[in-house]
Amino acid sequence: MTWWQWEFKRTLRNRVFLTASALLCLFVLTAFGYGRSQINKQLQVIDRLERLITESDQVYFQERFKDEEQLGRACYYLSQSTAHKPLPEASLSLGQRDLHSYHQIVRLRTLYAHLFDSGFSNPSQAAAGHFDLAFVLVFLLPLLVISLTFDTLSADAERRTLPLLRVSGLPLGKLVAGRLAVRFLLFGGLTLTLVGLSLMGCGAPLQSLAPWLTVTVAYLLFWFGLAGAVCSLGWSSTRNAGALLGLWTCLTLVGPAVLNLCLPRDAIKSGASITIRARQVVNDGWDIDKEITAKAAVGVDPRYAEAPILQEKFSWSWYYAMHDAGDAAVQEQAADYFRNLEENYRRSLSWSLLFPTVRMQLLLEEFSGTDLLSHLDYYLFVKQSRQDMRDELLPRVFSEETVTKRQLLKLHDELPMKVYEPKRARLWSREVLEFLLLSLLMAATSLILLHGVERSLRG
Repeated sequence: MTWWQWEFKRTLRNRVFLTASALLCLFVLTAFGYGRSQINKQLQVIDRLERLITESDQVYFQERFKDEEQLGRACYYLSQSTAHKPLPEASLSLGQRDLHSYHQIVRLRTLYAHLFDSGFSNPSQAAAGHFDLAFVLVFLLPLLVISLTFDTLSADAERRTLPLLRVSGLPLGKLVAGRLAVRFLLFGGLTLTLVGLSLMGCGAPLQSLAPWLTVTVAYLLFWFGLAGAVCSLGWSSTRNAGALLGLWTCLTLVGPAVLNLCLPRDAIKSGASITIRARQVVNDGWDIDKEITAKAAVGVDPRYAEAPILQEKFSWSWYYAMHDAGDAAVQEQAADYFRNLEENYRRSLSWSLLFPTVRMQLLLEEFSGTDLLSHLDYYLFVKQSRQDMRDELLPRVFSEETVTKRQLLKLHDELPMKVYEPKRARLWSREVLEFLLLSLLMAATSLILLHGVERSLRG
């Protein structure tokens, strides 16, 4: 039996390895079930939302509208639902789907007064996050790696079997590197198998396997390399474990928190102010000259310059001009809001190379369509959906068109839910390549340090 065969057999019989493997299977199974349940709940909400809005509007139109009504009055209630449809992989990395709205209703009324509305949630749960597969890989997998590697060399020194290893003829550095390689292959193979089964279980396409498995291998390689570097110092098992747990704390908790504090906070504070400002402008429109309102609305839609807005009487053209004036008043602020959020995200993605845990989390969210950029694209999709509705209905409102109840219900039925589907991320992006290079650099550093492990033990 060769040394490699013996080491594989020894590792497979090791209680720590078997315990870590069992815990990993349990964690992945629990995370898979939790993620699926969360996405199923969101899909049920989306499905009920479309049905409830349709039923509510139809009942209201039947009971409250005469057979001949101005279309402008009907457009006050006429609504179209939109939804941010999750990719199948979203159940494995829920990302920011609990922070940003995944369903919106658009009307001819002001967009920004309602765009940032969201439901109430438990702040404790939001702070704790979700127990999805991404959480297992980012936070728990390194702890299991540490449990497998912290005593790779020190256990022999403490059991006084180190002299036997020295007489085996194999350099001590190569022997430790071989042990780490065997554990990397066995534990990494199990991890990749579980990730692959999770992707297939949630219905993800085959093309999603490559990015998930690639970054998982890179992340494992980083932590095994880090463990090898610590073991090469010749410390005791207790000191190795303490050092690795300290590094885990810095890379997963302290470092990301510091990075988050260093990012500008202005963009985060402006969402509510946009809503308040837009609603205030709409409310003020009742008390100011209608020409002022019409001129402000032209900034959103030039067609208001020709709209029939009369000073002496109410018109639906003037009413919707008030709402568009509210949008005009905040559109620059809203553009800054989205631009600042995107800049914050890209800045955090760049700096995350210092903290592989953050880079891993952001990449998994990107692969799952649950990252910030996907939600920002969804907001643009909602804005375009409302623009499509305005292009179709606003000229008819200006012409003071009247509709029968039957025509109104038909018009309502022609506004089905619009669904936004996030784009799938490219595998070989710059961020993925940087992550791979960082992991390879850590592994190479570990091999170099292990080459001098004899000097560390003598020291």
